[in-house]
Amino acid sequence: MPDLFLTEASTSKDNGLILKLKVNRVPDSIMSYGFYISKDSTFRSQLAFTKIVNPSQPLELGTLMFDVDYGLATDSTYYVIPYIAKQNFTRQTYNVKSFIWHGDRPIVIDSLYPLRAIMGDTLTLKGQRFAGRHSIVKFGDRIARLVSLNDSIIRIVVPNDLKEMNPLVVLQGNGRIDTLSRHFMLKAPEVLKFTNTGTFRDTIIVTGKNFGRFSGSNVVKFGNVLAKIVNFSETQLKAIVPDDIETSRTALTVAAQLQEVTATSQFLVRKPELILVPRNGTSYDEVVVKGKYFHPILSKNKVLFDGNVATITGGNVTELKMRIPFAPYPNRTAAVALKMLDYEVNYPLDLQLKEKWILINYNKPFRGYSNSNAFVLDGIPYIISTTADYTNPKMYLWKFNNASLSWDRLDFPFALRQVPLVTTVGGKAYVYVGGAALNTFWQYDPKENQWTKKAEYPSKARFGATIFTVGGDVYIGMGRDDTGFYQVPDNSFYKYDPITDAWSKETDYPTEFGNGERLRPSSFVIKGKVYIACGSTSTGMTQFYSYQPSNKSWQKLANFPHPRYGTTSFSYDNFGFIAAGVTMGGSGYDNDCFRYNVLLDRWEALPDRIGPHPVGATTIIDRGYSFVVGNRAFVGGGDSSTGINKLFMIDLQVLLADVEAN
Repeated sequence: MPDLFLTEASTSKDNGLILKLKVNRVPDSIMSYGFYISKDSTFRSQLAFTKIVNPSQPLELGTLMFDVDYGLATDSTYYVIPYIAKQNFTRQTYNVKSFIWHGDRPIVIDSLYPLRAIMGDTLTLKGQRFAGRHSIVKFGDRIARLVSLNDSIIRIVVPNDLKEMNPLVVLQGNGRIDTLSRHFMLKAPEVLKFTNTGTFRDTIIVTGKNFGRFSGSNVVKFGNVLAKIVNFSETQLKAIVPDDIETSRTALTVAAQLQEVTATSQFLVRKPELILVPRNGTSYDEVVVKGKYFHPILSKNKVLFDGNVATITGGNVTELKMRIPFAPYPNRTAAVALKMLDYEVNYPLDLQLKEKWILINYNKPFRGYSNSNAFVLDGIPYIISTTADYTNPKMYLWKFNNASLSWDRLDFPFALRQVPLVTTVGGKAYVYVGGAALNTFWQYDPKENQWTKKAEYPSKARFGATIFTVGGDVYIGMGRDDTGFYQVPDNSFYKYDPITDAWSKETDYPTEFGNGERLRPSSFVIKGKVYIACGSTSTGMTQFYSYQPSNKSWQKLANFPHPRYGTTSFSYDNFGFIAAGVTMGGSGYDNDCFRYNVLLDRWEALPDRIGPHPVGATTIIDRGYSFVVGNRAFVGGGDSSTGINKLFMIDLQVLLADVEAN
């Protein structure tokens, strides 16, 4: 009787192979035993072996049973033979049996735990027949890392690159796919608390649960703005407050485990503070504003001076360097405010503007130019001009509101070809309308808003003349005869008597070598005498004359400092003033102002220019206009793009007091 005898090799579908081995005697010097399985019934070569079964149980007398669960080809015939291996390295085989393999014995799955986890967690799969199957566990289409495996337990790690928070978990191997769970779910992140107040580029801490363990597995956002994460763990995130937050209060969200959670409270950006603002300055001065919590991106801070945005040239989160914007400051003060996000912070003290000539308006509704089209009636200034629309040539009468510094538009009952000459007598305005086809004279009553045509100017139509009032009479003269094909100089003067509505001839303006044609000369009246200067048409024309209507005589006085044209003039407190214009043969436009002292027959340059004068910031006033209301003088307009819509104001009492003090 043989030592070993294979009594049964039986198979069934989904039940593998059952082997029964009868042990009659345990051979001596045995090292191991087992079964060779092959499709070759002769077992001539181990290379032909399909499977070698090495049982782990000891060889004992009696009948032993063995299971073969997997690893053979379905519906194929195989042969099985027992063998023993001895210590002398010899092998002995016994009887052969055949069988038909119907299929692998299925794996038995008992449980997968836990069913709620985060990426990187270790799960335990319990069951039977795991060993030797070359199986993999998949979460959706992602393969889990294997930690350990035996016949009844598999330990795997949840992949860190899942695409679904509720993936199907399967065991795949040997041509089979077994579903492990349809109920696995990634845990949702939780925000328990966070640093809910700070400023840009601060590091905040978010404390919670179920955050990602891997680089790139967490996202922190302030509103829709991504934050940089500088440190992370399953329970804590550290992130930098981003520069691109757009509101002071914003939701904080954390995305992890393919889910997003919003904190129950909002993050608050610290409100900026203004600690120190200079007490005074002039337009275009560079100043430093100090404070706290400014935006680190300088362009996201807006510092306003009376609502005008300053150009920030440098700074950091505690100080901003900028230039005071050149803008209207009618009260000579500027309220300083800072806008950042939706915050607006106001400094408690206004900045005092130091310039004497203060800009009060730069959005006038008209194009103000020509030095004789502004006048004042009953303390209300008026000006005659077209609108700011260059395509509309029609002229209007504009009425100034001294309180609001705004202008109202009134219509003319007659046509104007060019800017007229205007003066006032007895509470009424008198307007001369010149031009090649016009030579009319009108009276305007502001109380009735009524225009009345008066006796026409008796001489030829004038262009570039001057007009003034002395002793209740109107005088017009100088400029050019505008009736011919070519304009020619005409230095004659005529007087209009409003009572008789009649004109009479006056003494011509004196001409001499180097003092011929004057075009748009400036004039002012002091104590019944008129003074005329500028309107120069050549580089040597600096002559300055006065005219005494009572005896119709001209008197030469101290020359004006420069041969200049396009100036504007006014009088105050027995002084004459001539401002702006262009110097003939000079370097360009001049925004200075000169005072004429009648008693001393002397011209004095005033210390302050009209408008800003840094390089690239010049205001050009060529053929501007001027008027005086109370102790305030106004100068503006001009036939240039930089001055045409600007109106400046100066307090003459303050100006003269400073001049006398210095």
